[in-house]
Amino acid sequence: MTAARVALAIICLAVGAVAGFVLRPVDESDGELVALQAELDAAQSARTAAEGELSSAERRARSAERGLKQARRELAAVEIASSKTSNDASGSAENAGTRDPGDAGDPDDTDWRARVAEWPAYRFEGADDVVQTAITNVDWVAIADSMSGMVPIANRIAGAILEGVPPAPEDIGDAQKRNGPLVGAAITLNRAGVPGTGPNGAFSHPAFMTNAIAANLEALGMPLDAAQRERLGRLGNDYTQRDQARLRAYEDGLLALRKIVEEAELKEAYFADVFAMLSAAQSEALSPALSRGRVRLDVFSAALVWAGRVQPIGYRDEAHLAELLESRFMNAVVADSRDGAHDIVMAWVERLPNEITSFRPDPLDQAGLMRSEHVNRCANQLVALIETLRRDGALGDAADTTLQRFGSAVVPFVTGAD
Repeated sequence: MTAARVALAIICLAVGAVAGFVLRPVDESDGELVALQAELDAAQSARTAAEGELSSAERRARSAERGLKQARRELAAVEIASSKTSNDASGSAENAGTRDPGDAGDPDDTDWRARVAEWPAYRFEGADDVVQTAITNVDWVAIADSMSGMVPIANRIAGAILEGVPPAPEDIGDAQKRNGPLVGAAITLNRAGVPGTGPNGAFSHPAFMTNAIAANLEALGMPLDAAQRERLGRLGNDYTQRDQARLRAYEDGLLALRKIVEEAELKEAYFADVFAMLSAAQSEALSPALSRGRVRLDVFSAALVWAGRVQPIGYRDEAHLAELLESRFMNAVVADSRDGAHDIVMAWVERLPNEITSFRPDPLDQAGLMRSEHVNRCANQLVALIETLRRDGALGDAADTTLQRFGSAVVPFVTGAD
């Protein structure tokens, strides 16, 4: 195993809390969920052991900090109660995400943890009770600590892969430490019923991400200004409602892959609108150019939706690509329909657009860290193929079910001869 592969295996578990987790509806018997929970337990055990090594002075400092937070919470509660009448919510637009009084904090107060401990900063009129309750129960300080720290680590690991050198061991270790709270949040959101494809989808839900973005900018010392705070709330509420409408429109039997594609595209649009209203410095701090939009690297991106669901396929020529695609389902096709199914696949391969057939992976792509925009493009093409096969192929029930449930994006690229 190469050094890059070692680093990648860890980043699969670390970035965005859920990178590398195979996205699909999860139940208690799901082996991958059990494995991910075991990793969370291990991370939490490691964290507990590390805390056991703290000096008594550090422990006293932590205790004092908690006392200060509690005092500030009590003071804020008194201030909110005394000013409730004059600070009602009518100043916000009817459908905008709203911030609780005092959430912006004192501009001169540098203790972001004390402010973020009171969050969620935004509660959405467009969200149902499940989402509202779930984001209220999040430990936003832990989320901001972990995500803001994960971004530069992922970026450095990406740089190392591009340079062809082993990632720094301390980056690998730090990524593991920061992973636990994010994995825990993703699993908790998913189990609470937050919409999305598995833990990744719940973690990247607009209601969660709107709060996470604001919290992380607080942690990074780049807080939103008043206009940005209002705009972000509106975007969070708007996209939460769009996501609800998307889910309501689905009928039984719809392709699993189509749902994932549409979820990813909606979240791509959400993040694009969010980053359009941030400053260049804020955008770079949350999503550095080197890792921006990369699956399993960018924690503020729709790339989270595709983590664990990308299948790169290197092929020599069109016939080889058709063969590789057919190997994923042809065994389930009834014998009399295999020739027809092959013809459908070949016709699809021959019609692939140039932006897919001309794709040449860079070192990050080769490591599986592909750009979500390109993954979306390939997944849309695959949806068209699957729909044609199911409509015209007479494949039989087994193959039809296999294709209906297929939930990965195949990303083809030309390789040399074996």
